[in-house]
Amino acid sequence: MSTSTTRFYSSNVTGFEKMDNWEEELKKLEDSTCVHWINKGFRVKETEGSSLSPHKTILWSKKYVCHRGPDTYVSKARTNDDSSQPVQKNSKKIGCNAIIMMTSRISGPSIVEFTRKNNHNHTLGSYSNLQLMSISGTLRDKTKNFLHKEFSRRKARSNLLQEMEGDEQQRNKMFHYDDAYNVWLMVTKDMFQFGNNEFESLQLWKRKLIDCGYKVIDHSLDNVFFYGFISSWQMDIMKASKCFSLDSTFGISSRSNEVLYSLAVRHPDTGKGVPVGCLLTNNHLNKSQSIVVFLKQMQSELLLEKIAVYNYAFFHVAQCWSRNLVTKIKNQPGQYNNTKVIRGNIMSELQPSMYETVRENVVEKLCQFREKWTSVQPKFVEYLKDRYFALEGYKNWSAAYLIEEHRNMRTNNYIESWHNHLKSVYLKRIKNSAKIKECVE
Repeated sequence: MSTSTTRFYSSNVTGFEKMDNWEEELKKLEDSTCVHWINKGFRVKETEGSSLSPHKTILWSKKYVCHRGPDTYVSKARTNDDSSQPVQKNSKKIGCNAIIMMTSRISGPSIVEFTRKNNHNHTLGSYSNLQLMSISGTLRDKTKNFLHKEFSRRKARSNLLQEMEGDEQQRNKMFHYDDAYNVWLMVTKDMFQFGNNEFESLQLWKRKLIDCGYKVIDHSLDNVFFYGFISSWQMDIMKASKCFSLDSTFGISSRSNEVLYSLAVRHPDTGKGVPVGCLLTNNHLNKSQSIVVFLKQMQSELLLEKIAVYNYAFFHVAQCWSRNLVTKIKNQPGQYNNTKVIRGNIMSELQPSMYETVRENVVEKLCQFREKWTSVQPKFVEYLKDRYFALEGYKNWSAAYLIEEHRNMRTNNYIESWHNHLKSVYLKRIKNSAKIKECVE
């Protein structure tokens, strides 16, 4: 057993909540030895003697153990022979028995003794040991400064590695992307989360946004919610607009069931798509109800005229047709594996109706299509009749029925450019870590 003792003075040692001096020394010891010490107990001993121990000498003591022990963790993962679950990564718990005792004695309450017992069973400063240590507080603060200045995580890491000098701590030289990512999580939490959880934080955001002139609607019941907001400058653009584009996008938060609906218009000056309203929801069963409530409130708040005409984006219509062609088209009797050819023929005959600008030609082409394919592929034709032909539904997706001022919105390019900008610039394409509060910001 190896034992060593370090003594130093601390004026605050008798105030147990103010032991800053010796805790700083412990931190320096961690940085110099590349070992993290974990507190395993704090004991306060009475100053008065007793019959069992008449000569009390210790005022208080504190025990720290090496972060790589003393217990040994045994992985419960399955072996490599079982391909259903991979083996977990190696644990840092390897049974190291190294201990540091902090002791303050009655005879000298302003002195704290550091006593190290037992040797480490691992090599200090080795790669296998350093990779389990955290970066220094100085490097963490520098990383925060870069992130607050809107540097990307990769750029911040690259700049900090270039700034490091030869005498830099060995752990800091192993500054990985994961370290920068962990600091980024702390920064985003401080910047965007105002409450103990996301929903409490959203309520605080609601008050803040209303004070800034936003219009906000929200609803939450049984883990189902929708949250919509529109700023004052968006209201001004919306009042001057006559044509709107509505679309949804996934991958904006860490939960895959949350959807962002955006209402976009063509900006009168730039000619590009600009969002004028956003709605976050996880309500997939009654999502149309959430959207209708949001749109009605915006209409009443801004005194907008009732929307009399709505059109489907050509891209989305073609996308729905393609998905249903895959599920509803069957092989013709006596033929083998010709579904791909049939799907291509059907799509090539449907799309001209979408881009046709003469109304009489649209009706004629649809009639010809039904006569040709009803007996051959009845399931798909029935789907088209219910969803796109009934009650003159083709007027909502054919270019022939678009009025002139709506022709520039027949695709969803304006809103797609906004969603792409949101994910690539604001959320940095990191969908698994983005939070609702960041989308609000």
